[in-house]
Amino acid sequence: MTTKGSMRMDAFDAKTMYEAFAASVAAHPDRVALRERDRRSLTWSQWSELVDRHRGALAKAGIRPGDTVALLLDGGYDTYILDMAVISVGGTAFSIYVTSSPTQIAHQLRTSGAALLIAQQTRADAARVAIGLVERPVLLWVVESADQPVLDPGTVPAPAVRTPDDVATLIFTSGTTGDPKAAELTHGNVMEALRSSQAMMPLDDGSRLISYLPAAHIADRVLAYYYSLVTAATVTILPGGPRDLVAELPDARPQILLCVPRTWEVLQNAAMAKAAALGIDGFSDAIRRGIDRVRRGVRDVPFSDDRDLFAPVRRALGIDDVRLSMSGSAPIPVETLEFFAAMGIWICEGYGLSETTGISVINRADGQRIGTIGVPAPGMEVMLADDGELLIRGPLVMRGYRGDPQATAAALEPDGWIHSGDLATIDEEGYVRIVGRKKEVLITSSGKNISPAQLEQAMIPHSDLIAAVVVVGDGRPYPKALVTLDSEAVGRRRPDLADAPSETIVAEGWIREEIARAIELGNSRFSPAERVRGFTILPDAWLPGTEEMTATLKLRRAPIIARYADVIDGMYAADLRQTRNDPPSAS
Repeated sequence: MTTKGSMRMDAFDAKTMYEAFAASVAAHPDRVALRERDRRSLTWSQWSELVDRHRGALAKAGIRPGDTVALLLDGGYDTYILDMAVISVGGTAFSIYVTSSPTQIAHQLRTSGAALLIAQQTRADAARVAIGLVERPVLLWVVESADQPVLDPGTVPAPAVRTPDDVATLIFTSGTTGDPKAAELTHGNVMEALRSSQAMMPLDDGSRLISYLPAAHIADRVLAYYYSLVTAATVTILPGGPRDLVAELPDARPQILLCVPRTWEVLQNAAMAKAAALGIDGFSDAIRRGIDRVRRGVRDVPFSDDRDLFAPVRRALGIDDVRLSMSGSAPIPVETLEFFAAMGIWICEGYGLSETTGISVINRADGQRIGTIGVPAPGMEVMLADDGELLIRGPLVMRGYRGDPQATAAALEPDGWIHSGDLATIDEEGYVRIVGRKKEVLITSSGKNISPAQLEQAMIPHSDLIAAVVVVGDGRPYPKALVTLDSEAVGRRRPDLADAPSETIVAEGWIREEIARAIELGNSRFSPAERVRGFTILPDAWLPGTEEMTATLKLRRAPIIARYADVIDGMYAADLRQTRNDPPSAS
């Protein structure tokens, strides 16, 4: 066994995911691999034994190397067991969001060419309807759990031999516009992604990881499930998803923590609330001192005295042993990065696409530059197209979109560059900043090009009451905003409003005043022509897996604008002010 420091290198040198899995099983058979509340933990050898049994059942059902199997599972370690079983039989395994409708499930079955759909009992009805919409036979297995295979495995065949060029998984794009496309990621893509991550953000053998995002999310697959294969880590799995994260962190105590920006914002608010609950005087002053040092480029944060203030808060939140923290999926407010840096938690903001195995550019653990998404991962290249679009090339780029050569040709240039759809800048040292979406640029009636994402991200840090913001104004004189509220934050501020109707909450004068202040502060970063002039607080909540938000917590801008077209028209019709420098007002 080759070692480098405390890290085993044989799993990282594996050519396929099953080889990496087998190496970790052989090295640490008795180490706990998978944890889940209210279920027994599984060691690496126990996980392997279940994988073997399910491989036998899959082979008995006729699943052969190259076949594709879809998983419609509620979460927990059932996905880890069945996914690896499919890989071990030589197949391609992918997960479907459980919030998907039968029509959406049918689209993924049709696009993937899946031979088998494995569905949890709770999803059986939707699975049956979906299969009925597919124009060819699809085998269905309904399972309570993965503790027992559906079929008696009989004689279990040896694991199939695969190559780095074979497809390991499919990641369906979030589908913010049109039907989702299936990005084909090979074993080579995945293994290179893991090696790149380790080179830029080293993680010790046997670390503690946490899995709380859906298995259909590329970030969870790579940085929880797949990363565990090469580090023989212990993964705590939260079937309840992001809503359980804050409550479960003290039990899991992860050493690597990946969060989407909204989750980091929730943790920021939780830290402030925990400090108040613990009666820690001076916490806010210590944060301000730390932020001042961060802005002056000081890495030694916090002061030794302030560490004593932060320690009980970090311990109470369960983030006292976090050694590597990351953010991705969407831009994170600079203020949130500075807050955690002040506490001694330097978040590595990164960037990737489903089509680039979730990774392409990232801030190194020893060289974060706040406000950027970092530098290219090892082996990856970036460049800007003539219109400012970020182009990416390297070993993490997908093989293509399954069954869609036209979409593949539109995304991938013949020389390997993939179009990201994002507008960016690259500084002299290679650090990349995302400045907006190519297709989400607003053009006002005066011809001004505006990035709504930049405006939205500038507002959110100034009030914990804001759950989401969508800036509108294409073809209009100036931008306006649709705002939804964080009901938990409202309840913390005013317990008497915790159970109040949403219509009552949005009419509260103090809430409207705070949102106006947040928008005004956010506006201060932009020229007068770019500033938001007016907003409406909506009584609705935009939840993951709905028309307004993908399961990966990305807002669906076009459906939101379509749904609230009358509200938007009303804001502009009522706004007779033409002076660009007017402060924002509620419409």
